[in-house]
Amino acid sequence: MNYKIELKSKTIKDLENLPLEQSKRVLRKLEKISINLEGDFKKLTNFTPEYIV
Repeated sequence: MNYKIELKSKTIKDLENLPLEQSKRVLRKLEKISINLEGDFKKLTNFTPEYIV
């Protein structure tokens, strides 16, 4: 199952300020999470969005 990941504008700016290899690594991890919720994240209770990385 695929999931939609929304990034805040601050997050995008932070990614742009990282060295290229680090930002690629973060984006690869986010892609893995979006495909099958694989990775290091926590499900939140009584909160939207339901997950946090």
